[in-house]
Amino acid sequence: MADLIESLKNVQYFLIHIGSIAGLILAFKALHEYQRNNKYKRVEYYLKLRERFENVFFRHIESIESNDTNAINSLSNDDKLKIIGFCEDLALAVNTGLMSLEIASYMFGFYVLKCWKCDAFWVHSNVETFASI
Repeated sequence: MADLIESLKNVQYFLIHIGSIAGLILAFKALHEYQRNNKYKRVEYYLKLRERFENVFFRHIESIESNDTNAINSLSNDDKLKIIGFCEDLALAVNTGLMSLEIASYMFGFYVLKCWKCDAFWVHSNVETFASI
């Protein structure tokens, strides 16, 4: 009888260890899946940002790059607001850690700096108009 009780205790300890190992494996697998899903969401956000960039910037980048005052003055406040909003969304993505500074600088930095340094872009920009929209 003592041998039977001892055998049952050994089986119990064995099952506890198997359950603990299975729990650890599942926890590591869940962590790995969470990290993978997080990377996927970051890539998805980057692709949406890239699409917005192409829609907002590419239509006007030639005039901004060449500092063409007439073309820039013809931009509506809505278009300027979209460009500024894109830059703010990019800064927010970097500051929250959603996108690294290196990736943001590499992919968008050149164009953002061109916009920032374009005096004609800012000359007729009415800050109160932007704030009220």
